[in-house]
Amino acid sequence: MAVWDRRSDGEQRHVRDDLLAGWLPQALKFAPFWSRVAAQHGVEVGRRGDLATLLRVPPSLQGDVLGGNGAGTELVQRPSESQVTAAGSSSLLQRFVRGNGEADLEGRRRTLLEEFKPVHVVRAGVADQLALASSRADLDRAQRAGARSAAVLGLGDQDSLVSAVPAGPSNAFWGVHAIALGASMLALHPRGHGDGLGACVQAFRLLPATVVVVPVDEAEAWAEEVAHADADVSRVTTVVVVGPVDDAQRERIRAAWRTSGALEGELVVRSVWAPDVSRVLWAECREGTHGFHTQPDLELVEVLDGSDGTPTDGAGDLTLTSLGWTGTTLLRYRTGALVQPLRQEPCPGCARTVPRVPADVVDRAWDTRLRRGELEVHLDLRALRLALDGTGVPAWRVEVRPPVDGGPADDRLVVEVAGEVADHTAVSTAVLRGTGIAPDEVRSGADPGTVDADAVAAGSVLADLRQR
Repeated sequence: MAVWDRRSDGEQRHVRDDLLAGWLPQALKFAPFWSRVAAQHGVEVGRRGDLATLLRVPPSLQGDVLGGNGAGTELVQRPSESQVTAAGSSSLLQRFVRGNGEADLEGRRRTLLEEFKPVHVVRAGVADQLALASSRADLDRAQRAGARSAAVLGLGDQDSLVSAVPAGPSNAFWGVHAIALGASMLALHPRGHGDGLGACVQAFRLLPATVVVVPVDEAEAWAEEVAHADADVSRVTTVVVVGPVDDAQRERIRAAWRTSGALEGELVVRSVWAPDVSRVLWAECREGTHGFHTQPDLELVEVLDGSDGTPTDGAGDLTLTSLGWTGTTLLRYRTGALVQPLRQEPCPGCARTVPRVPADVVDRAWDTRLRRGELEVHLDLRALRLALDGTGVPAWRVEVRPPVDGGPADDRLVVEVAGEVADHTAVSTAVLRGTGIAPDEVRSGADPGTVDADAVAAGSVLADLRQR
């Protein structure tokens, strides 16, 4: 079988099905949240899993996961020895009885620790409300994923890296760390939490970097800091930005780093990104800007309709299954990133055969924020859509209105529904139940032609909010 990034469609399906066969039953039995979901929706869990079983698991939102106030911890697989014996995959069972056989209690304990015990946690999701845990085996997977992303970027052990990604419990920081570690690069991560970009400039006195990594919205500013400090970046051939980047911004970043002294003839700007609930950073290939190269034997990626979570051939909600991971387990988790349909054909630049996410990503496209006193409250428009659809109103629109002079200091959440709706309380209750936020006002009697729920699901209302 070909290596991970050169497999045919048939080989990719074979690898996926083989992983699902052993891993999916464990995920559905060992993680409390998914056990409840399976029971509630009649998902039968046998000794072997398959794609059909996975697709019977309903897609979930962050609000679904947090409904039990577990901060995502109920997504973690924490099996007992008896559960592993009863429901573990054949490969896990072989490890469980190795050594001196079933009497080898230390070997059994060690297997449970390596495969399932959470040893590393990052924050993820809207407002960092999810705790994303990794086992020791997951950390090995993350390092392997980092090595792959480095190869896609065209980086290797001859490179040296300076990163301006702030240290912290995030996929961005640890994903960059895994890229450097997986490729055996000499790397320096000098930016502590709360540090400005100036703290990173001194790193170039310590390390003759060939690669710099920086959050996309700070890439130009860091180049200016470097130029102002007259730091030596003459060996830099690659600027890696964390986050989606468009062509115009890419050219501005390239120009800024050339001005700072980076190697002009060979300088390329490439992006790495993945939803923050992923433990993998996807990379653009060095040969061209043809989208983010996923790793299909580590994550199963779907694009679902942003409003109701059904399959779509158009743009939609990027949805992840954390295939094979044994810490925090995600099954068809709707990330809130709006993406175009996946590209399945071989990459025109590097000929890799993995699915690619087009670069024009809108991260957290259905998330908007309301100011309530000292707090910033997040509103998930996908959950709002589901809540209002359940009331039976024919069409609706939502607005977040900023404070007016002389009025309350908080934003106002206004829901406008088409036609005459006598029971505004039912609408308010549905919004509160679906989103955790009560509307300040419900209005009815609007012209149905001007109130379009599909526009909300497509993010047009959110786009208007961002422009204010």
